Amino acid sequence: LATCSRRLLRPLTGLARTSRISAMASRDQSSGAVNDDSLVFRIPERTDAKGMYNIVVSGSLDENSQYAYLAFCEHFRNECIVCADAESPDNVLGFVMGYRPPTHPEAIFVWQVGVHEHARGRGVAGKMLMSLAERLYPEGCNYMEATVTPNNDASRNLFQGFARRKDVPCAITDNFFKESDFVPVDPPHEAEDYFRIGPYTF
Repeated sequence: LATCSRRLLRPLTGLARTSRISAMASRDQSSGAVNDDSLVFRIPERTDAKGMYNIVVSGSLDENSQYAYLAFCEHFRNECIVCADAESPDNVLGFVMGYRPPTHPEAIFVWQVGVHEHARGRGVAGKMLMSLAERLYPEGCNYMEATVTPNNDASRNLFQGFARRKDVPCAITDNFFKESDFVPVDPPHEAEDYFRIGPYTF
């Protein structure tokens, strides 16, 4: 069995911190929504599960059952976020599904990030991560975690970019979930590296 190596990526020097989303946008305190130009970032409702699932099946993301998206929107909605068009708030353009592990609730574990093809190129994924992290920070959550396959450059850049914007370390444990941990399929499921970002502040 391969052993996990651990790397610590420090933020690049000379990079300025991004301004807080709340400084650029207005917040609805009752719903946790963050408005940014033509987009709104908010806590998902049960009715958003269909839109989240449609984004997954229309792209290249790992497809979970429709029930999984309903369950997250019902039981873990406070640890998730959706992005919608401000003029059509029921139209889901992106989502982040996550939860706070019971063993270390100081972290938000990001399970899946999806962005509709019509909303790509607008920084939606990064804005969702920042908005979600800021919303959970007052509850004692100051770390972000995820697992990413070695060849998923888009996701790796997304999480490392979040770490740079917050000017905090991004610790990566290689081969956290080994290929042998998954049921053999053709093609095989890649190994997953474990990302832990933080501690950050807002």
